[in-house]
Amino acid sequence: MQHAVRSLGAIRTGPTPVPRPRTRRVPSLIDADALRVLHRAARALLDDLPGLTDRLVAVLQEQEPAYRAAVAGDPTGT
Repeated sequence: MQHAVRSLGAIRTGPTPVPRPRTRRVPSLIDADALRVLHRAARALLDDLPGLTDRLVAVLQEQEPAYRAAVAGDPTGT
């Protein structure tokens, strides 16, 4: 019995594509001082993540009726 589907090798008729060379890495546009400031700010935000989350949820419940309804319907899931 013959196979109903041809192998991929039998279908391809053109040349095999050549892989593209990797592009060279471009130096970062941000300098070391700016990167230190960014890391310091990120650490401060991460340290207060529970507080930020609580404030965000409070604002959402106050200003977004759809969020209030979702929390009322499924507080644990939301």
